Amino acid sequence: MTLTPSSISSIASSASSPALSVRQARFTTRWELINGVRAQAVEVTLANLLPAYTLSLRTSIHSEVLVSIEGAGIRTVSPASVFRLVPSDQVRVDVFVTGSRSGGSATVRLRDSHGRDLGSSEGWVSSPLVSTWTPDVEVLKMHETPTW
Repeated sequence: MTLTPSSISSIASSASSPALSVRQARFTTRWELINGVRAQAVEVTLANLLPAYTLSLRTSIHSEVLVSIEGAGIRTVSPASVFRLVPSDQVRVDVFVTGSRSGGSATVRLRDSHGRDLGSSEGWVSSPLVSTWTPDVEVLKMHETPTW
């Protein structure tokens, strides 16, 4: 399996594993209470950049891949799981973290179900949860609806 930037060249014709790309890692203002801790949702978009005509078991994810976030002070409290990702498809998942800070740097880490490292994507800008909602336009325009 390779972890690539968000574009792909001529490797499609000789692909023997998924060509994964982290397209986005966005620290949201959404949160969930997990084991008594207010955890922030980080939306991660993961794509398999291979073209659809390369579809096979070798070029698809067909077992669990865990998605977590790392960085200074950041702790993943609930990783996301991706069980299937075929060529030319993408998925958006929520990873729940604590400890993010404004302007920090985060890394998206992919591991298999046995904990083996599959790759990472670095340099995503972190931002903390809004701690106090005020009737200020700058604060209110950051509001996001829950996913339920």
